[in-house]
Amino acid sequence: MPIPDFPTVILPVLKFAARGEFDRPTATKYISDEFGLTREEREELVPSGTKPRIDDRVNWAMVYLNKAGLLTRPRRGRYIITDMGQSVLESDPERIDNAYLSKFEGFRKFQAGDGVDRFTRVSASENVLSQALEEPITDVDNGRGKALGDELLRHIQQIRSTIFEYFIVDLMSRMGYDIRKTNLEDFQCESFEVNRIFNMDALGVDIVFLRAKQQEAGRIVSIGEIREFSGALDVLGITKGVFVTTSAFSEDAKNVAQSISGQKRLHLIDGKELLRLMMEYGAGVRKRRVFTVEGVDNSYFDEIEK
Repeated sequence: MPIPDFPTVILPVLKFAARGEFDRPTATKYISDEFGLTREEREELVPSGTKPRIDDRVNWAMVYLNKAGLLTRPRRGRYIITDMGQSVLESDPERIDNAYLSKFEGFRKFQAGDGVDRFTRVSASENVLSQALEEPITDVDNGRGKALGDELLRHIQQIRSTIFEYFIVDLMSRMGYDIRKTNLEDFQCESFEVNRIFNMDALGVDIVFLRAKQQEAGRIVSIGEIREFSGALDVLGITKGVFVTTSAFSEDAKNVAQSISGQKRLHLIDGKELLRLMMEYGAGVRKRRVFTVEGVDNSYFDEIEK
């Protein structure tokens, strides 16, 4: 069977920890045996060629579980399960991923960077990205490609607001647009929101108002938000608008955007299209092979935090 992705490894690692104190090599062997990996799959390297892919995923699973307080390290290189970790196993979860671990304060602080050195924080936050697209995505709508794309979007939904803002501006810049800030104050909203104006031509004659909202999958952009956005265009005296969300738009919201007539035009970009644009313009991803297999650019988010 194929090498399990990073989130799939986390729960089996915690179950293995219940057997007693262990280290990474023994955990990697257990996971490899558990998933019936072939010799070639066990030896397959990460893109940098520095370590086996499965070993890298097990290592990060241990790091994440440790930060969540489900594993502890009695000494260097050794791990044991905590009482909290035992309680999690007793609750019999179907899967442990970032969303599940976010229930624990230690993991939330880890994601936010509280008390964590910059190298560890960036490396860990990139791990989901690194494995999400390091394998083929030939169609983000079907099968395995959809699962990997969904994992990447979940990461974009969870990164810090300052990094999300940089990401949006960088993506639009890679698409050839000149981005600048507006004097329009952000509307009050439950999710992080970016408001920008960008030029579609070198002289700034044709300008567009951009709004981007960092939202979890369950937060659907409503018809009211689209009407409010349309009103903001009127305030600015701009006739073109682009609304980006990391989740989705309601059907009513899409219908309203499509029904606007005259000179005013609205273009909506949901999470699926955002993923496509990221791959097309290399914002956080890069081609691993000539036949359009995409992979994460591991230095991208590192550069953002410099």
